[in-house]
Amino acid sequence: MVTMQEMMSTPVRTLSPEHSVLDARKAMREWGVRHIPILSVHEIPEKRRLVGMVSRSDLLAAMDSDIYAMSEAERAEHDASIPLERIMTKNVAIASPETGMADGANFLINRKIGCLPIVRNKQLVGIVTNHDFVRATLKLLERLERESPVEND
Repeated sequence: MVTMQEMMSTPVRTLSPEHSVLDARKAMREWGVRHIPILSVHEIPEKRRLVGMVSRSDLLAAMDSDIYAMSEAERAEHDASIPLERIMTKNVAIASPETGMADGANFLINRKIGCLPIVRNKQLVGIVTNHDFVRATLKLLERLERESPVEND
């Protein structure tokens, strides 16, 4: 059985609830990600806990309807004034590293979400996205094709 441990991306880049929408936009662009886990603030890194998730769609929803009339500087100032705590998804669905691929995929499909944070002992240890599922499925298909080649007529 393929598990989340085998599929997850690590290390996970995170932000805190105090970071701004502007910070998240910059981070997504710089890191090339569509989802950012939000961890509580604590001086001891091991005590930080997953408290939310911000996705690209959360950032779009946070846009003011007047944003297109704003200058780039006004837009940046606006985005810098909104803490992620106000827009993040709370009560985030999680999985353990031992969760199977099929269970994880069903969870994403049924909840209509694009990523699944992987948590062990209250610590964020990885993240699995739709892209990770496609990659894992491709590897399984390639293995099946190697093990059972199709005969040509």
